[in-house]
Amino acid sequence: MRRLSLFAMAILVGVFFISQSASAQFPKIKIPKPKPTPEDAQPTPSGETQPSPPKSDDGETKKPASARSTVVGEDQPTIAKDSIVLTTQRGRDVGGYEKRGWVPAIEYRVNGPIASGSKLSVEFTLAGKPWVSFDCETNETEKGRSWHVRCGGDEIPAGKQVTYAGPVAFTIRLRNELQGTNTTLFDGTAKVVLIPSSDPKIDNRDWYVDEDWRIPFGYVFWAKDEGHGNQTTLHVDFWVRGNTPDL
Repeated sequence: MRRLSLFAMAILVGVFFISQSASAQFPKIKIPKPKPTPEDAQPTPSGETQPSPPKSDDGETKKPASARSTVVGEDQPTIAKDSIVLTTQRGRDVGGYEKRGWVPAIEYRVNGPIASGSKLSVEFTLAGKPWVSFDCETNETEKGRSWHVRCGGDEIPAGKQVTYAGPVAFTIRLRNELQGTNTTLFDGTAKVVLIPSSDPKIDNRDWYVDEDWRIPFGYVFWAKDEGHGNQTTLHVDFWVRGNTPDL
């Protein structure tokens, strides 16, 4: 019995050493820790993670107030761009004498609404420098209607005439002191052309505004015709180049 026990112990010791050497030959396997999914966290440039932004009930990500878009109100007056007509006029005399040059006169239509207490104005600049500015007659106008304006010309103080020819920038504004607003309704540039004098000995030059940009525009509308018993008839309006009094 003793001899058998010693033999059994020898077998157990041998099996222990064999198992130890076998386990040393296999590499240890590391199980990586689970990484946060995109739904749980968002990566930052530093490699750290931050909680994902809150979501609304319908699943859309909520944006902070500073990132939300602002919707501009539609009930704002606008300028009918094709109604703007800029012309050159002689301007007021200076000291009883006519001064060579021209000043601007303008007409345009404003689509309502125009609030009570509002005032339309136009500013002109030459080569980036202020030149002339003036207010225009303004009337309270409801939405869906328009206000036609004519201003400038003889309303401009004497001595403002210029002999300049080239691009002229102008801005139409609407201010309301009751509301504390001063809104730019239109920014544009007109091209003023100098007509050469027909007689080199006489300085009878004149200026005009190039209106060729209107040529592509045409209008078809119904209106009353005084020449045909004030009946409503179909009318067509369009622009052509040159002086055409017989058209």
